Amino acid sequence: MSHTITLLPSNHSFTLEGSTSILETALEKGLNLNYGCTNGKCGKCRAQVKIGKVEKIKHQDFNFTAAEKNKNIILMCTCTATSDLVIEADLANNDIDIPYQEIKAKLKKINSITDYTSIIHLQTPRTNTLRFLAGQNINLIVNNQSACYPIASCPCDDRNLEFHINSKNNSEFSNQLLNNTNTGASIELNGPYGKFKLQETPQMPTIFFVVDSGFAPIKSLIEHAISLDYEEKLILFLFSTHNTKHYYHNLCRSWDDALDNFTYMPITIELKSLNEKYYDLEVHNQNLIINHFLNAVSNKCQSPEQFHYYLSAGKNTIDQMILKLSTKFHTNNIQFDYVPL
Repeated sequence: MSHTITLLPSNHSFTLEGSTSILETALEKGLNLNYGCTNGKCGKCRAQVKIGKVEKIKHQDFNFTAAEKNKNIILMCTCTATSDLVIEADLANNDIDIPYQEIKAKLKKINSITDYTSIIHLQTPRTNTLRFLAGQNINLIVNNQSACYPIASCPCDDRNLEFHINSKNNSEFSNQLLNNTNTGASIELNGPYGKFKLQETPQMPTIFFVVDSGFAPIKSLIEHAISLDYEEKLILFLFSTHNTKHYYHNLCRSWDDALDNFTYMPITIELKSLNEKYYDLEVHNQNLIINHFLNAVSNKCQSPEQFHYYLSAGKNTIDQMILKLSTKFHTNNIQFDYVPL
């Protein structure tokens, strides 16, 4: 049995199948409802039933006041729908709507998928999952070493978190995490931070520009767009500068195969090395990437100025890219995230 749930005042709607909780289903659909413990204790996922009927499927310790009971207030984490529903519940639309959190997660796995990138998988406690918006960062702390990294996973799975770590940057944090931390170790999460988020209303055709491990926040944004059934065109220009396919090439190709509105443009580019004679090697390589991207956009898109641009790369590359996009395509619809590459 399926039921349609409509949220007020946003007018978002989604379909609930079977007897899963209202909260769980909404999160799977990419809707950032307010919540905390997810098990009936904190009361943060309160909502008011305006039309329809619900059934409690979990025990709850939280007690409603008499006034709340009279207003048909429920906890979305402990109730499912037994009819079509209209409920009043607030959505988190901006970073200021997401509370600061301190959570101790466990290290589940480290995958060294290339010589230069490791994928870190963390898991939070069931009763203390991480609320975040797609594209945001979190501060990771291991044995008194800390660093801020983009979350690579979708908010629809708030318990299993993914991070992309540059294995070659030789920072104290990455050395501690990759070389001296065992599976099952406790890692502290503080945050989240950042305003790098998907524009959901109104939807716009979107271009993602990514260099190497800058893919982490973009992966989160794209998975969030998929969970929302985003209808506008999405084009991913994914640069690999290591003379081989990007480490998530197969995932991006699967999106391209499965989604009518998604286009994957993989670009492998060979940067000039330090032993070659260039007046300013860093500037030369930045221009190589930027000019390649601008030409690719011009060839792929009839009206580049109508797209919303999301940029994820090193700071100097992004700063120059913003100037070039503004000049060439006369657009200010640009969001960016500086990622250490």
